[in-house]
Amino acid sequence: MGKRILLKPILVIVDFSILTGTFLLAYWLRFQLEFLPEVPVPSFELYFRFSFFVGVLGFAMLHSSGMYRLRHLSFGFDGFFAVFRAVTFSALIIMVMNFIFRGYITSYDVETYSRVIIFFSWFLSVVLLSLWRAGTALVFKQFRKRGKGMKNVVIIGTDQVARSFCRAIQQNVNFEYRPLGFLSNGITPSADEVEGLPIMGAVDELSAIFRRETVNEVVLTCMDMEMEQVAHVIKACERADVQFSMIPGFFEILTRQMNVQEVADIPIFQLEERIFQRWGRLVKRGIDIAVAMLVLLVFAPLWVFAALGIVLESKGGVIFKHDRVGK
Repeated sequence: MGKRILLKPILVIVDFSILTGTFLLAYWLRFQLEFLPEVPVPSFELYFRFSFFVGVLGFAMLHSSGMYRLRHLSFGFDGFFAVFRAVTFSALIIMVMNFIFRGYITSYDVETYSRVIIFFSWFLSVVLLSLWRAGTALVFKQFRKRGKGMKNVVIIGTDQVARSFCRAIQQNVNFEYRPLGFLSNGITPSADEVEGLPIMGAVDELSAIFRRETVNEVVLTCMDMEMEQVAHVIKACERADVQFSMIPGFFEILTRQMNVQEVADIPIFQLEERIFQRWGRLVKRGIDIAVAMLVLLVFAPLWVFAALGIVLESKGGVIFKHDRVGK
């Protein structure tokens, strides 16, 4: 678990370095590739300063795309699409800013930021970020095969659902779970073991188990627990800084945002802290405004010609006004 905590700042630093580095590399390529037309070389200082904004904006887009949640540390098509979407939105915002504020940001007479450089930066960022994330996922996959980087999990319940869940995570290391054992929900179990793992005690002993064992997550699978018991489990997990997950069935007691993931087609729900939730909404709103502004700018000439056509071909006004008759 400590390695996961350390991994997040490493991902942030490397992602930021890639985003800023590709922008500066794009600047170099623009004036070194012979097949591109020659233009006056703008000041490197201008692009160097702006590269930090590119890095911060790219990080914000990656965060809003969920690239720092670290649920399974895997990278597939969904991960590539998240990177592609984040970098593309960043490039669109930069292009809109470049169009609106051209000539007003600095005192330079040349074009503020080259569109060719922005395109090169976009392409290089998508490729390098994808390779970096795929390589990270591959390394952690090898760690999981060796039993490293796994989350120690305690399963509450000894019924068939609990057994199926335990078998699923034992058979597939990609789920990143290492089951330690089971807790009974007050019903005296008929055996000392379930699926080859010990019954560590009852639900009421959860806090003592946290002090005795290194537990990263608790998964509630039984459906016949009282609400008071479930609330006690959640509070014990919060006090011990242990992730609480559950099989569906207790929606009425959960008031915070939940994550949903599947383990061998078994859905489990995780309580998630609302960190950056307000910030994420602001980022989404900013993206909506930027895209809307870009669309307005692109189609503005078409709307002007449409308005002129209405004026020339029609006696009425450009904006239609409906006269209502009666109530």
